[in-house]
Amino acid sequence: KTTVARAMANVLYGLGLLPSDKLTETSGLDLTADFVGQTKTKVTEALKEAKGGILFIDEAYNLGFGSYGKEACDTIVAAMTSEEFKDVVIVIAGYPSDINKMLDSNAGLKSRFTQFFHFPDWEVMDCLQFFTSKAEKENFELGEGVAPCLEKGFMKLVQYEGWGNGRDVVKLWRASKDQRSSRVVASSSGLEKTINCDDVSVALKNMLDTRRLKHFKPMASRGSNLELPTCPKTDDGRLNPQNTSVSKNEMKEPEEEEKEEQGTICLSSFDEPRDDGVSDEIWAELQDIKTYTKMSQVQLKEEREEYQKYLDELEEKEAMARLAYEVEVERIKKLAEEARRLDALMKAEQAEEKRKHEAELERKRREKEEQKRLAKIQRQQAIQERLRQISPCPAGFDWYRHGQGWRCGGGTHFVTDSQLNKNFTF
Repeated sequence: KTTVARAMANVLYGLGLLPSDKLTETSGLDLTADFVGQTKTKVTEALKEAKGGILFIDEAYNLGFGSYGKEACDTIVAAMTSEEFKDVVIVIAGYPSDINKMLDSNAGLKSRFTQFFHFPDWEVMDCLQFFTSKAEKENFELGEGVAPCLEKGFMKLVQYEGWGNGRDVVKLWRASKDQRSSRVVASSSGLEKTINCDDVSVALKNMLDTRRLKHFKPMASRGSNLELPTCPKTDDGRLNPQNTSVSKNEMKEPEEEEKEEQGTICLSSFDEPRDDGVSDEIWAELQDIKTYTKMSQVQLKEEREEYQKYLDELEEKEAMARLAYEVEVERIKKLAEEARRLDALMKAEQAEEKRKHEAELERKRREKEEQKRLAKIQRQQAIQERLRQISPCPAGFDWYRHGQGWRCGGGTHFVTDSQLNKNFTF
């Protein structure tokens, strides 16, 4: 709201409608005083400070309460028609219903504020994005399951009256950090800057419980039986409708199987005309009885509505409990899946290490065999070379092992082992 008001100051100044882009910010409470005459002084001082720019009054609905608020509204109305403050633009902000009540309390004020900007409430994803950005800016990480938990929680929170959008997201962020701090203090582990699902779930539950308590008033009785208690009488024997307290024992709890239609209370009509011949005394007593009956039925109707509120609150509480349970189940499932994943990963790593070890052993075995083959080939080549030197074969045939020596491929030439060993040492 302040950002938009500041932007408007820049726009109006840029259009030449204001002599400056100054923005003077205050609130409804700041403009009201504790003594007669002081409020007018406060409002006048704020108007003088804002001359040439915009006076931005946040939470302006506070001006609609009490005599001091009325004095502030009257002073503002007078200033809006005063030549002294013709260069001041007044912008008020607050919740729509409260602002409307404030404007309705002063006809002059309502007729002068005719342009409105509506700021729609944040969507669930807006809240989630802002919460995530807060974590990133403060170097926190969000654990697994936090995003779904926040999404479900914000879906509940935005439905309550007084939802503060960014302000409430900040409250939830701080509450989640507090829960995380308590968890870290209570445990020697988990010192990393991580907000987990448990931290957010507890913070959400506390916030929702607080919001419910704001709208729920305990009932003195939850009865819905239409049987009326005995009406007390005055000293002269007439019924006294002013003394109509109803005790808990006089009201009966509705049966569990009772249908909703059976508990509906319809107010009777008490406009019956007086019959001819009815005495004044009887008629007066009958009117007292009618008045008492009407009051009792109104009271029963209000108690019935309170009971329905209690049921609604109970349903909300049960829904939140189910939400917390579902979040916890999801968290446990993910932990189990993570444990299975880690176990499978460990087994795969062990299998890979075993494969590498066996492959290395096989490589070394084959390397030794290859070395033996190379040594054998080199020895055979050396023997062939030596044999050619001892007894050259004119045809250049290869020599082959034959009996106790070696014979050339043509069959004519022969060298014994003793001749070979004598001339060549292996």
